Amino acid sequence: MPSRDSPRPPASLDLAFWLTALLVLAYGAVLLALLLRLPPQPVTLGALTLALAGAGGWALRRQGIPVRWLAVAVSLAVVACAVVLNARVYDISYDGQGYHMLAIHALREGWNPLYEPAYPWSLWITHYPKASWLIGLYFWTFYPAIDAGKATNLIAIVASGAAAHAALTRATGQRGPILALAAMGLAANPVAVAQVFTYYNDGLLGSLLLTFAGLLAYQALAGDRLSAAGAALALVLLVNTKFTAVVYAALLGAAFLGYLALWRRERLVSGLLWLGAAGLAGVLVFGYNPYVTNTLRNGHPFYPLAGPGKVDIVTGNLPQDFIGKGRWERFYLSLTAKPGNPIQPNPSQRRESFWKVHPAEFKQLSVDTRVAGFGPYMHWIALGSLALGAVVLAWDRRRGLAGLALAGVIAVTVFINPEAWWARYVPQFWWIPFVFCLSGWTCRHWLSRAAALLLLALVGVNAGGSGLHLLDYQVTNSQRLEAQFDSLKAENRVIRISREGRNFISVPLRLAEKGIPFEEVPPEEACPNPERILFTSVRHCR
Repeated sequence: MPSRDSPRPPASLDLAFWLTALLVLAYGAVLLALLLRLPPQPVTLGALTLALAGAGGWALRRQGIPVRWLAVAVSLAVVACAVVLNARVYDISYDGQGYHMLAIHALREGWNPLYEPAYPWSLWITHYPKASWLIGLYFWTFYPAIDAGKATNLIAIVASGAAAHAALTRATGQRGPILALAAMGLAANPVAVAQVFTYYNDGLLGSLLLTFAGLLAYQALAGDRLSAAGAALALVLLVNTKFTAVVYAALLGAAFLGYLALWRRERLVSGLLWLGAAGLAGVLVFGYNPYVTNTLRNGHPFYPLAGPGKVDIVTGNLPQDFIGKGRWERFYLSLTAKPGNPIQPNPSQRRESFWKVHPAEFKQLSVDTRVAGFGPYMHWIALGSLALGAVVLAWDRRRGLAGLALAGVIAVTVFINPEAWWARYVPQFWWIPFVFCLSGWTCRHWLSRAAALLLLALVGVNAGGSGLHLLDYQVTNSQRLEAQFDSLKAENRVIRISREGRNFISVPLRLAEKGIPFEEVPPEEACPNPERILFTSVRHCR
C-alpha cells in the first residue's frame, strides 16, 4: 500500500500491472497444462486460467492490494485488440517464421519441454527461453490464427509505456503532456516497433525490461505493494524471454537494492526478499526449461550461447569493417553509420560527415537492422544527451549527478554485452536520452528546460520517422503476402509446396487458415520452375 504521504497512484500504474499480470496468467496457464500433461485446448486452458486468476485475486487481497476493475477491463480490451490486430498482420520476418512459429506449433502438437527437453529438429527451440512461445500458444489456442500469438509484443509495448509514465510522474511529482510524451517515446523504442508484428523477442525484451525498470523505480520511491507485485511478475516474464535478460535484470535489481541501502534502509530487507524470490522463481521454477535442463544436460544455463560447445551466432553477421574491431569501436561504427544490414564481405555505409543525415535513411530500417538500428539520428541524440547532461550539471549539480548516475546504470547494462553495436541486443540504450531529458526538464533553469525540449523533439523525430516506416514496412508486406494467398485461393486447386526441412511452418499453417488445399512434396519432386511464397524459402507449383 502507498505510504500516507504518497500521492494517489496514477491510473497508468494499474494498467502496467494488469497488462503484465495478464501475460503472466497466460504463461502460467500453459506452463501448468504442460506440468499436468494436459492438452493445450480452449477448455483446458480456460479452466486453468480461471483457477490461477482466483488464486491471484486471493493473493492480492491478502496483501491488501485493491482490484480496480476499470483497469482490468481496459487491460482486457488492450489484449483483445492486440490479438485481433496481430491476426490480421502476417509476420514476414525470417526468424519469426523460421523457428519461433515452429516452436509454438511443436507445443501445440504435443511436444512437452518439461518432460522432453530436447526438440530434435532445432537446437534453438530446445535450449532457448520459452515464455513468448507459451504465451503465443495461449493466444493461438483461443484465436484460430498462428499470427495472433505474436500479440505479446504489442501488449508489452503498452505496458512499458504505462510503467514509464507511472515512474516519471512519481519521480517528478508532475503530470502533464511532456511526461506523457516522454513515456510514449520510451515505449516507442525502434527495436520494439520494428518487431511489433513479428515473433522476434528482442523488442519484447526491451518492453518488458522497461516495464520492470519503471515498476522498480516507482516501488523505490513510493514503497507500495502494487508496483512491487508488478515488478515481480515482469521479472518472471523477463528472464524467460532471452538469456541476456537475466544479466540485465540482475543489474537493474542491484541498482534498486543499492538505492534502498542508501536512502530507504527500512525497506532493504523486504526488497531483497521479494525481488530475490521472484528472480529465483523465474529462473528455477518458471524457467526450469531451459535454465535447469541446460545446466544438467550441457553444463551451462545459457547453452548454446555459452559453456562447452557454444555456438558463435555473431561473427557471420558482422559487416566486413567490423571484423577485428573491439566492442567500443564496433559500437561507434554502428552508431554513426547509415542504417542497413550489411554482412561480410559487405562493409557498413559510412557518412560523409557526422552531421549529414538524410530522412530517406529511415527506409533502410527493417525488422532486424544490424547497423544504426536505433534510427539515423541516434548519434546526434547521443551527443545532445551528453551536452544536456553538462548543462544540467552546471546549473544544478545534485540533479545533474543523479541523471549521470542513472544513465550510468543503464550504460552498464548496455556495454556489459560485447555485441552492443547491434541494437536488438541492447534495446535499453534507447532510454539514456530520456534520462537527460528528464533531468533537464525538472531543472529550474530556463536553458536546461529549453535544451531538454529540443532534445525530446529530436528524439520524437527519430522515433516517429523510424516507427512510421517500420509499421508501414510490416503492414505493406503483409498485404502483399495476403494478396498472394488470395491469388492462390482464387485458382481453386490443390497447390504443391516444398520446404527445406521443417522451417517455415508458417506457410502450411496459413494455407490451412485460408482454406487453400495443398500437399507437401520433397524439393526434388517439385515442378521445374517453382515460384516462391513471399518472405519465405518455400516454393509452390502452379
